[in-house]
Amino acid sequence: LMNFFRTFYIAPVFFSWLSVCVVLFVAGYFVPVYFTIAQTSLAILVGLLLIDIILLYARGWNFKVKRIIPNQCGLGDVHQVIITVANNNPAPFKVKIFDETPVQLQLRNNNLTVNLSAFTEEKLHYTFQPTERGIFKFGNIHLLISSILRLAQRKISIQKSMETAVYPSVLMMKQYELKVFSKVTLTQGIKRVRR
Repeated sequence: LMNFFRTFYIAPVFFSWLSVCVVLFVAGYFVPVYFTIAQTSLAILVGLLLIDIILLYARGWNFKVKRIIPNQCGLGDVHQVIITVANNNPAPFKVKIFDETPVQLQLRNNNLTVNLSAFTEEKLHYTFQPTERGIFKFGNIHLLISSILRLAQRKISIQKSMETAVYPSVLMMKQYELKVFSKVTLTQGIKRVRR
């Protein structure tokens, strides 16, 4: 039961529908027919929420997630993280992906969202730019899945700890080398320059 409460979330759609029910209940004090509509709407909402919970928790849904990061990163260079998520289930799901990124990156709101049909796979990506050297540790990947009703969400955490090392950028050093070389070639033939 505790595991259920740790992984269960109510979606914003539920609260939007609930607020409509509250407005109808208030209006029901003045027009009695609205009170009946509010009761019916609330009963339908609760019933659909229970169905959604059953859809999310009735069986162990199978999702496969893979993260690809560079083995080595250049300081100040832009790098790409590729996340592949596969829905190996006979039902469609909306999936929000939250990646535990290294604390050094200070990334905010890097969550990815995808609608997965039954037995499909999608590739998503985001970029990062390290500003300091060292070992960068990526943590687990968390999925927040929703059924077609979109009233509830279930959290699934997948163990995907990885590390990458950040070194001074070779690309940046080559760019500086080209700049220095171009300055030398501009003066060639005009003045002898000791290098």
